[in-house]
Amino acid sequence: MSLLSSPLHNRKPEPIFSGSAIVFGGSEGIGFAIARQLAMRGVSVGLVSRSPDKLKLAHDQIIATRASDSVYCITISADVTNAASISLACNTMIEQLDDISLVVNSAGYTLPGYVDALLPENYIEQWQHNCLGMLHIVQAMLPHFRSRGGGQFVGTASLLGLMGMFGYSAYASSKFALVGLLSSLRAELAPEKIGVTALCPPAVDTPGFIRENAIKPNEVLEAERRAGVLSAEQVALSLLHALPRNPARVIPSHLSRLVFVAYRWMPGVVERMLQQPKL
Repeated sequence: MSLLSSPLHNRKPEPIFSGSAIVFGGSEGIGFAIARQLAMRGVSVGLVSRSPDKLKLAHDQIIATRASDSVYCITISADVTNAASISLACNTMIEQLDDISLVVNSAGYTLPGYVDALLPENYIEQWQHNCLGMLHIVQAMLPHFRSRGGGQFVGTASLLGLMGMFGYSAYASSKFALVGLLSSLRAELAPEKIGVTALCPPAVDTPGFIRENAIKPNEVLEAERRAGVLSAEQVALSLLHALPRNPARVIPSHLSRLVFVAYRWMPGVVERMLQQPKL
């Protein structure tokens, strides 16, 4: 039975958190799916993204499906790679939304390719978007969480932040760094009742994934198709179902969790699966 046909999907949405939420990268893909599900559960949301046009479309869709007229959706254009931009966006959100208790970062960047085809700049750009972007968000929101006595950070990593795969050395290394950052922050902030969760999905059918498919090596694309691709909605539902327990990581789908367990106990077997096929 798929997640979308499960009782979790079919039952009436219930509140997850008191207060409001900010979703970075909330204009499309996983971020938008999370924001929409939160609004359907009565949580006011702030969306942050680089594209004003995408933010406008996302805002209108969320307003159309929110739980009630008392649920707000605020949008701000900002770039996670720019610390000053993120600080300004967070301060604005804090002023306009009531009691922000959840911050989700789904803003990211992927450029797949083999190591001899990518430039050092391609690695740096992905590290900046996928790891330093989360750091900027945490540093901007930490004073607010401390003043309210707690909160929850979620960073969207990847299954490839837990294991490597051919054709993704730049992306996987950025997500490994993100998982390490989130794990360390979880240990550091736990005494202050500030939770930190790493969301680690496999391949997800998003606009960004579609753009990647046009440029990624054919062998990489075929391997991903064989492993299966989740919808953004499936990932959002998995996260919101798990979040009240403050998990260290959320790995959507039974198959992905099975692969991760196999990697931990039989790394050689999984590593062979993730190697580049012989030409």
